Amino acid sequence: MRSLRTAPEHRRSLDVRSGNCEHQDLESFTEAVADITDGATLVVGGFGLCGIPENLIAAVHESGVRNLKIISNNCGVDDFGLGILLANNQVAKMVSSYVGENTIFEAQFLSGELEVELVPQGTLAERMRAAGAGIRRSTHRPALAQRWPTARRRASFTARVPP
Repeated sequence: MRSLRTAPEHRRSLDVRSGNCEHQDLESFTEAVADITDGATLVVGGFGLCGIPENLIAAVHESGVRNLKIISNNCGVDDFGLGILLANNQVAKMVSSYVGENTIFEAQFLSGELEVELVPQGTLAERMRAAGAGIRRSTHRPALAQRWPTARRRASFTARVPP
């Protein structure tokens, strides 16, 4: 795995395939995404439009790779963030917790062009944490799948209205 030098200090990255730590300086964002091929799965950071890797997304857009599976908490807006990949029909599947502000996303989903997996935010974060730790399947269960007690105490309140 390679990292783009953006600060004077050198960073080390882990090459997952070989298990070796290595460092390689890159000259451009295009070079950083050169190994991404059609059908790749990308985990994209950020929250909403804050903290997203805009330059890397632009480089993926320029590379023209297709059929991407993208895992991110949302898919940007029509002309920014992951929305530019959607507009170019580069995304085949989106795994996210929020998709409400992208009309291109909506159109592709309703037409059947885009496969969508909606995941609660906590479950999405746990899946990513587990994958980063090398755990193939997370055992996290969202609250919707849990049993809730059926017997509940009822409270009644009587209010007096002054005359």
